[in-house]
Amino acid sequence: MKCMNLSPIILIDFYFFQKLPPLPHSIFFCLSVVIIIIIVNRDVVEAENIRLDRWTVVIKPDQAEKDAQKKQLQIEANSSNTNEDSSRIFVMNNYFGLGIDADLNLDFHMAREENPAKFNSRIHNKSVYLKMGLRKMVNRTKCKDLHQNIIVEVDGRQLDLPPLEGVIILNILSWGAGANPWGVEKDDAFTTPTHFDGQLEIVGVTGVVHMGQIFSGLRTGIRLAQGGHVRVFIFILYICV
Repeated sequence: MKCMNLSPIILIDFYFFQKLPPLPHSIFFCLSVVIIIIIVNRDVVEAENIRLDRWTVVIKPDQAEKDAQKKQLQIEANSSNTNEDSSRIFVMNNYFGLGIDADLNLDFHMAREENPAKFNSRIHNKSVYLKMGLRKMVNRTKCKDLHQNIIVEVDGRQLDLPPLEGVIILNILSWGAGANPWGVEKDDAFTTPTHFDGQLEIVGVTGVVHMGQIFSGLRTGIRLAQGGHVRVFIFILYICV
């Protein structure tokens, strides 16, 4: 791979965090009509309990990058001893995107933050998302050849990545308004996934067109691996994560 002789800039680690206590399928809403409240409350009591895995995600720079950042902090603080840690830790419940998926979602999020009043309907939101996706198809620069600029390890084994523009790490089989990039077809190479099996599913996408086909149910993502510990080494800064 192109990136094998370089030092990674960023390392992303996924650790199994915990299984959530049983959650009801139904959600109790405070409604003004008493009879509806009684019906909803009964649904909650009688609902099936489900379990959900949670994952700890640690994002940190490579040691050389970290040393450079620490040195810069020392210069700015005019101090010889600083213990600033640039690692970021958060809990993941649903999925984590790298490359084109993250890039597109970030653009959409920033546009909505700038003018939230315009994003008041699903139809409008989808049209904006479509326009952004078409622009990404024309300007394929940020995430092109993503597979050459990252290394993905699953349970200590490095994956042989095909040409990709995006990688999606799934805890649940629902992504992007309900699509299932893993798919439902059985494969002897993989176990049937659930959201409480202590495993993540790693899927690749080749670009915006492929993502659109997944959204519409015409295709699935490229199944890459399943595992309980995922590490991603990123070798270029301009990839959106």
